[in-house]
This record gives sequence, C-alpha cells and structure tokens, in this order.
Amino acid sequence: MTTYYDLHEFIKTRLDLQSFIREIINTDIVTSDFEVNNCQTGLAMVTITPSESLDNHILYSVRIEVLDKVDITNVQNDDNYTGGTNVIDVYNTTLASLRKLYANIKEMVIGDSKYELDGNPTFEKINDEIMTFRGFAMDMNIRVDDDLTNVCINE
Repeated sequence: MTTYYDLHEFIKTRLDLQSFIREIINTDIVTSDFEVNNCQTGLAMVTITPSESLDNHILYSVRIEVLDKVDITNVQNDDNYTGGTNVIDVYNTTLASLRKLYANIKEMVIGDSKYELDGNPTFEKINDEIMTFRGFAMDMNIRVDDDLTNVCINE
C-alpha cells in the first residue's frame, strides 16, 4: 500500500514533461526557512492530502501551484493595462501549463485502473504582493486504487 508515494511519483513525472517548469517542490519537505524568491522561475509546488477512504480506493486532494517571477521594467510606462510588467504573460503561461498538465494526467489515467480523476479541476489566481512570483493553483481530486481488498484482515 504505497499510494501516497506512488501518486507523488506519478504527479512528478507528469510535471517533468512540462518544458516551462524548471523546479518542482514537494510541500511536505519544505522547511520553515524556505523562501520562494530563492527558487528558479517556472516553479511548481505540489501538495497531496488524503481526504477519503473508499473501500479499495483512497481519494487524494491534489494542489499544484505553478509560479513565475514578475519582471518589472525601469522604463517609464503609462500603460494602465499592462503596467510595464510581464504579469499577464506570467498568468497566461502558468494557467496554460496547469491546463496542459491536467490534459496529460487525464490522458495517462484513461485505461489505467490505478488512477481515476474525480470531478473537474478548479483554478485559483495567486497574487501575493510581497512576492515577485505570481501564477495559478490547480486543485483536483484523484482516486487511487490501494489494493486493500488484497490484504488479509486476520493476519
């Protein structure tokens, strides 16, 4: 019964396929001195939480944040729409990366009896004014077969 480990590996291998993502962080191992500003651009942060036990499956809540650094120009810019930054590009790229990741996961899950997507993903904009990173988070549920029915209860 290694569903937690297996799901982490499954998500990481899917993230490794994304050319935009240069650094992947498992939030389970982040220490208190972690600073996102010390990370590379194209950062993905993964949080996986078991949420429900269902017969021979476990339902996991998966949150993946994809962030990129905002570039601010020193050139005078009176454009009130873009503001002289690449914020719109950052949001567009991070959202596209997450949607591509979901499509890749969905494609891999079809025909695989171990993983099953439960519902549709939801997205949340990450806009922390203190950080120079912005992006999107995607929340989804994945049901994982844990072969619990193969475990002898009386042993």
